[in-house]
Amino acid sequence: MRKYSGLALTVIFVSAFSFLVFSRVNSANEAPKNNVVDKVMKLQAKQELDAAIKEASAALSSDPNNVQLLILSGQIYTNKGEFVLADKSLKKALNIAPKNVWGLRSLAANYKAQYEKAKKNDPKDKNLALAQATIEKALAITPNDHWVNAEAAAIYLYQQDKAKALKAIEVALKADPKQEYFKNLKKQIDSM
Repeated sequence: MRKYSGLALTVIFVSAFSFLVFSRVNSANEAPKNNVVDKVMKLQAKQELDAAIKEASAALSSDPNNVQLLILSGQIYTNKGEFVLADKSLKKALNIAPKNVWGLRSLAANYKAQYEKAKKNDPKDKNLALAQATIEKALAITPNDHWVNAEAAAIYLYQQDKAKALKAIEVALKADPKQEYFKNLKKQIDSM
């Protein structure tokens, strides 16, 4: 089994999550309504990040408050390691739709990716604290969402909080026991 670094897992997870999330979102997280969102998501899934951000930016120039495109842009910037731009895009989306779980989870992933890139191994790092606070907002809205719980488990793992990490990953695995990302995360938590 191939072992991925933390940042590689974040990139894979963020891409997979964005593709899956649109199929089951509530009114605050509407499903894609246009071909631009679909096109950006497909480019992101294929890791064609420059093309994806170009498409999203062009669409945002005529619709600057499109929450879906702002979140997708934030995810893409996170995947590219452009954390300041990701933060700006995601916070703008959350300013428009503060209870958007997809946006909250994406912002938490951005903070987590910043921690991973810094390689500080400090469980009290400010980015981890921001990631935790953000993911817990998402958990308060959707406590049984398996993708949100998986993101929480990864954050708790970095914080070395095994009890919280286990609780969160169990929720994720209960919903989708075949998901490889969840199973690999569980193994990492078990080895703490």
